[in-house]
This record gives sequence, structure tokens and C-alpha cells, in this order.
Amino acid sequence: MGCLIVVGSITYAQRLARLFSSHGIALSVIKPPVSLGHGSCSYALRIKEADLQKAAALLSGISIKIKGIYVVENGKYREAEI
Repeated sequence: MGCLIVVGSITYAQRLARLFSSHGIALSVIKPPVSLGHGSCSYALRIKEADLQKAAALLSGISIKIKGIYVVENGKYREAEI
């Protein structure tokens, strides 16, 4: 299982990718499914579910607006409980 952290632009995704990588969180930047993207400019960071709490702690200290955080289970998405 994995998680998607959806943001509004590639710039925000790149900033988060640098932050997460510097704290040892492995990730990939992807285009999210349209149903999660809330717009065509959205991007998502895919991380392991085991890294979600660490990522959430890092997110609390930044000013990037997060459009959603989702857990992927059996190809279906549900909002993460953080």
C-alpha cells in the first residue's frame, strides 16, 4: 500500500519532494487520478504508508496548501486519517 499527497502544482510537488527526500522519505512525483486532482495542474507525491506520519509532521511546518492525502488500497483511494 502507498499514499498520495496531492498538491496544486508541479512547483509545490518539487518543493515537497526536496523536503521529504532530505528527511529520508522515498517518493515519486506523479499526476494524480482526475478524481483526486481537483484540477489539471495538480501533482501528487507517492510515498510508503509507513512514512505517512513522518511526512505529516513535516507538512505541519510549511505553507504549501495540500489538496488531499489519500491511502491506496487495492486500487481504491480513501482519505488518510492522520
